Amino acid sequence: METVQNVISCLEKLAPRSLAQEWDNVGLMVGDRGAKVTKILTALDVDEWVVAEAVKCGADMIVAHHPLIFSPMKTVTNDTYAGRCILSAARYGIAIFSAHTNLDAAEGGTNDYLAKLYELQRVRPIGLAGEENLGRIGEIQPQRLGDLAKSVAKKLGLDSVELIGNADRLVRKVAICSGGGGSFISPELRELCDVYITGDVKYSGARDAYNMGLNVIVAPHYETEKYAMQILADWCRSNLPEVEVVCSQVNRNVVGRV
Repeated sequence: METVQNVISCLEKLAPRSLAQEWDNVGLMVGDRGAKVTKILTALDVDEWVVAEAVKCGADMIVAHHPLIFSPMKTVTNDTYAGRCILSAARYGIAIFSAHTNLDAAEGGTNDYLAKLYELQRVRPIGLAGEENLGRIGEIQPQRLGDLAKSVAKKLGLDSVELIGNADRLVRKVAICSGGGGSFISPELRELCDVYITGDVKYSGARDAYNMGLNVIVAPHYETEKYAMQILADWCRSNLPEVEVVCSQVNRNVVGRV
């Protein structure tokens, strides 16, 4: 019989807590460490629909990438979505666990997955100050920045991505950061790569990148991190054979385009 703590110990072999950023909140958010686990639901985000899905499919535990509890909470009530998720999960005995920036930084985690998806060679951690091992840097065959952007969009299942820089410029060294990596735009990064692929770049950050000559391909946050639920599911299936594992079917990008 597997327990919540057994699942946590298993997941921390993939994504050790020590890899998480100081500002992050990872680990067990809700639940009894000694409770039995026979079924796990993996998700990118935990919301009311995902909790309801866990209840419906009989999951004992939700393993997610993004933390349900991020900022300190003074109360847990049904006045907030986080409170409603916590109360509902507790009512049905569902534990909630998060592996966030530790999964981004981990060997075999989200950024390594993207590096393979983008077909990078000679991949290594970027190693920027304050970033530790979150992102990756690698090489591709020299190609036009515009062509690379189109390739990234296709690999992520998108019609298009945003581009900062000269589409005709040839690029070879590629840095990546899953999710929101706009804060890492800097002269230091400019010296390391020809193009940076990430999400959540603010307008001011885009202007900074353009002015310093850093080419950036900006993809939606969700599309660069949706693979986390599959990574977590595959790991659990391989290491917890007695536990049934399913990926969320209701977790989706809430940002659309018209």
